[in-house]
Amino acid sequence: MASTELSVIIPVYNASGTIERCVNSILNQSFQNFELILVNDCSKDNTLEVIQNYSENHGFIHVLNLTINKGVANARNEGMGMAKGKYVTFIDADDFVHPDYFNSAMENHENFDLLITGLDVGNLDNFETHLPKPISAEDSLGIRDAYEMLSSNKQLMWGPYNKFYLKELLLKHRIFFENYFGEDTIFVLKYFYGINSIKCIDYSGYFYIRDQTVKTISRGSDRPFKSLDKFLSTKVEVLNKINGKFNMAPIDMEDFSDKHLLIYLARFFAVYSKKYKIDRGHRKVLVKKLRSEKWTELYAKSNFNRKYNLLKPLILKLPVGIADFFLVILFNQVYRTK
Repeated sequence: MASTELSVIIPVYNASGTIERCVNSILNQSFQNFELILVNDCSKDNTLEVIQNYSENHGFIHVLNLTINKGVANARNEGMGMAKGKYVTFIDADDFVHPDYFNSAMENHENFDLLITGLDVGNLDNFETHLPKPISAEDSLGIRDAYEMLSSNKQLMWGPYNKFYLKELLLKHRIFFENYFGEDTIFVLKYFYGINSIKCIDYSGYFYIRDQTVKTISRGSDRPFKSLDKFLSTKVEVLNKINGKFNMAPIDMEDFSDKHLLIYLARFFAVYSKKYKIDRGHRKVLVKKLRSEKWTELYAKSNFNRKYNLLKPLILKLPVGIADFFLVILFNQVYRTK
């Protein structure tokens, strides 16, 4: 029996409205040497019934039904643990692919460590195509060229989709998804650091649905309040490792912080959002934690527009109890967090 060339992993959570479109697009692939792993992350609708029906009718479709909801990162990791393919790729349950998508990557791939295709981003009525320049590289200079090209287009670089990973390399470097904000980006960057060859394919066959009224993937509990500092710190660390490997200049922290401080501020908005209904005692603990992070110092030196500068005295200087009193008023009356 021929070995499986590709494992396709799809985490699913309350995806009954989109999963059939997604799976049907995979069943129509011109490339056939693959297995499909559907990881049900405790869906509350009839998603499990739908995907089990596919599994019963197709021997290459496997269903993993998780008993505890831990979010998309854990679901993808569980799927990787089951994967038997030489390569691994990920698809989101609300996306779909062109019939030649798998073939575009797997045909003449020549054992490259990383295969990257283009993708179409948008909604069902309007997509914007993002294509990489065609590059096949097995040396540091060529990989560096590919890295710089891909980094200039975040749609191509930062998501785990539109990429085909060598499973052997994932295992060798112990690369998996961690359950914090931005785990997709960190996964891709860590993998990129470990590669010695890459092939970029100027073909777009992945349709990424950007506008969804209902999330089809569970992100786990209270992630807005956890580990953003870890994400930003890890991102700097991995980017600098990549830059060092390819003899590129280290990260300019001032430029980096300007691009990422809005993420830091977004957590203050989350803390005071009515959606999470955090009590005053817990809010004060979270504000103290946010103030302790190094991004607070960078925020103090930044110069955003009036909307964000107005918050500086409250976020940075006033005693937490007094700051909390005024922040509640501001976020309810001015910033309108929901």
